[in-house]
Amino acid sequence: MKKTVSFFVGGRGGCGGDVGAFYVFLDVLQAVAKTYQGKAINSAARLAEILLEDYNTAVVPCADLGFPNHIRLSYAISMGR
Repeated sequence: MKKTVSFFVGGRGGCGGDVGAFYVFLDVLQAVAKTYQGKAINSAARLAEILLEDYNTAVVPCADLGFPNHIRLSYAISMGR
């Protein structure tokens, strides 16, 4: 996931080594300005609904954390790794 996210943010963000669990706050401002299946997305919360309903991918919209145009991704690795 770190490699994929780094690709999408152009290598910015300073991802550290893989140990334990991680959260990535992703700016989705450009995505919420688009349409999906003919309807405006308009918010990170709506994007989260689309990802869950249509792609079985759960993310957390971050408006309640003060970041209205961000979603939170989380991932973990095996402790035995």
